[in-house]
Amino acid sequence: MAKFKLQGAAEPPEQEAAWDAEHELNERISRAEGEMRPHVGMKLLRKAKRLSQQQLADILGVSRKTYQLYETSKLPIPSAIIGKLAAHYDVDIHELFTGRPFPSPPAVKMANAKVAIAAFRHLADEFMEMKMSLEEMERITLAYTRAHEPGDPLNELDLMTCVKIVTGDKYLPF
Repeated sequence: MAKFKLQGAAEPPEQEAAWDAEHELNERISRAEGEMRPHVGMKLLRKAKRLSQQQLADILGVSRKTYQLYETSKLPIPSAIIGKLAAHYDVDIHELFTGRPFPSPPAVKMANAKVAIAAFRHLADEFMEMKMSLEEMERITLAYTRAHEPGDPLNELDLMTCVKIVTGDKYLPF
C-alpha cells in the first residue's frame, strides 16, 4: 500500500538528517571544485602577498591584461605560467590549485630532502661565482624538488630548467 504525505507535514527526523547530510556533502563538493581552479589560487595568493596585478604580470613576463584574463579564467593558464607561479610563491602546484599542500608520506619527504640537498650543492658549485643569492638557490631547489620524482638521481637538465623558470635569463643563456 502506498504511503501518502499530507502537504505541509513534517519529515521524519531521520529523513531530514539524511537530506541535511546530503546537502552538506554537495556543498563541500561544490566548494572543493571551486578551489580546484588555478585562477582562484592565483588571485588569493596575489592578494595574500599584497601584489598588484601589474606587479605579478611583470614577474611572470606577461602583460597586465593577459594576467587579468588568467585570473578571471577567461584565458587558459599555460603550464609554464603555473610553474612560474608555484616557484614564485614557493608552493606546490596542488597548493596553487587548492590552497592546501599535498600531504606526503615520511619516506617521500626523506627522498625529497636528499634530492634537495644534491640540487642545492650543485647550484652552489655552479652559480656561486655568478653571485646567485641563497634565496634564489632555495627557490630553485624547492621548485626542482617538487618536480622531481623521489628516488631518481639528480637531473642537471631539469635543474637548469628550474633555474630558467625561477630566474628567467639572469643566469642561463638558453
